[in-house]
Amino acid sequence: MAYNINGVAHTVDCDPNMPLLWALRDVVGLTGTKYGCGIEVCGACTVWIDGSPEKSCDKKASEGVGVKITTIEGLAATPAGAALQQAFVDLQVPQCGYCQSGMLMVATRLVNASSTPTDASISSAIGNICACGTYPRVRDAIKLASTRLKTPGTTAPPTTATTAKPTTTTTTAKPPATASPSPTTTTTKPPVTAPPPTTTTTRPPTITTTRPPPTTTTTRPKTTTTTVDR
Repeated sequence: MAYNINGVAHTVDCDPNMPLLWALRDVVGLTGTKYGCGIEVCGACTVWIDGSPEKSCDKKASEGVGVKITTIEGLAATPAGAALQQAFVDLQVPQCGYCQSGMLMVATRLVNASSTPTDASISSAIGNICACGTYPRVRDAIKLASTRLKTPGTTAPPTTATTAKPTTTTTTAKPPATASPSPTTTTTKPPVTAPPPTTTTTRPPTITTTRPPPTTTTTRPKTTTTTVDR
């Protein structure tokens, strides 16, 4: 299939029934267009088809043939797109930035159609979902971009910047000082003799044996009986 994307011809070999979003991201490699909901609600996948914002997540790849497709990568080629992108940067519109590409595609179309967008026209045209809730800053950026487009030469709001002046450091090399050689004295310390190891002699314990007292035997004298005849 032959595509015209951002003014460049591309030959795309993919299933004609594949969503156009995947053909742009996975086959062509233009990943600025995001996948959000897949049911044409959030607007993160918005591209231009023949100058009209269209959600590419639910469009077939075959619907990209024979039309002019503009993605976020080619938006800066238009004056309104460049002014809006700069206004988004100056006012620090995005937080996570996931919805930013689709939001810019719709906002640029609005700025092209209306030189003085009002709050009501912005709310009516911007149906994209921003999970971070940056809608007030989106509205301010659209108004700022419209004002700049009506006033050629208008620059971004002045920012305070501190320019560091370059510091010039001059280094003068001093000649090396000549030192008189001093005699080198080498002191040899006597070797340290380790004290002899201490030997501990363990004496065997003294065993005291208590003997029983000697047994004393007493011999009684024998009694002699003398019989006298009468």
